Amino acid sequence: YLDSSVEALHAGYTHIQNNTGQNAQSGTALYLGPGMVTLHRSHRAISAPLGIGERDLAPMEALAFKYGGPTTPYDPRVRERPLPPALNVSRLDNWAFDVLEIFPNTLIFQSAALYAVLSLWPSAVDRTRFDAQVYMPAPTNAAERVAIEYGLVSLRDVMREDLNMA
Repeated sequence: YLDSSVEALHAGYTHIQNNTGQNAQSGTALYLGPGMVTLHRSHRAISAPLGIGERDLAPMEALAFKYGGPTTPYDPRVRERPLPPALNVSRLDNWAFDVLEIFPNTLIFQSAALYAVLSLWPSAVDRTRFDAQVYMPAPTNAAERVAIEYGLVSLRDVMREDLNMA
């Protein structure tokens, strides 16, 4: 799972009915250029560019994002926020999010809107426990709560697709 999630080429194939797959079908290149991949001895990181997840929103998504809080890296309200030094360390103009792989069993997904820690704990040759913790600012009203919950369900579906191919 770690390798398949950090190589990024899987996105246009695994998430074919998801935002990334629609992007791949539209002809936008899923290319990670210089400065977007960092390799270390046991760890690695990728910076994903803007554009991978952009698409026409479903009606429920449009309502959630219009009246809810800024929950995606594509939201202009998120794009206007100053980033802490640990995010987008290469200072890429078209940055959307980072995925850090910490060997042997952890992925950290970081964007301006949220971060998630994903851990895989093998328990047998054919069994693995998968833990996901997602952190976002607390909602201040009901519309923000709906937007956050919708975003979490979408993220859950993407993680299920990734786990299904691993």
